[in-house]
Amino acid sequence: MNRTRLVLPLLALLACANPVEDFENICHAETRSGADSIADPAQRAMHIAQWVDANVRSSDAKEAMAALAHASPESRGELLRAAAREVGYTGDCPMADAR
Repeated sequence: MNRTRLVLPLLALLACANPVEDFENICHAETRSGADSIADPAQRAMHIAQWVDANVRSSDAKEAMAALAHASPESRGELLRAAAREVGYTGDCPMADAR
């Protein structure tokens, strides 16, 4: 199979990825994913992580999520807010306030 036929659609998909929309989704992932109705914290976290993985496409957002995974719990909120501001997202971010 011609690699170009595989690569071009992937590049088009990445080009359409909007980091501002991705950070808005990350910031509101708990409600948008439906995880806010899950009582068990571990299951809730897994549900959110899977939803974010399936719904976030921009490299900026993916890199920020990878960095958050390695950050201390105390610093994650501010790191998320800073990464969101860096790409131009200025809305509220309930996920940054979650503990």
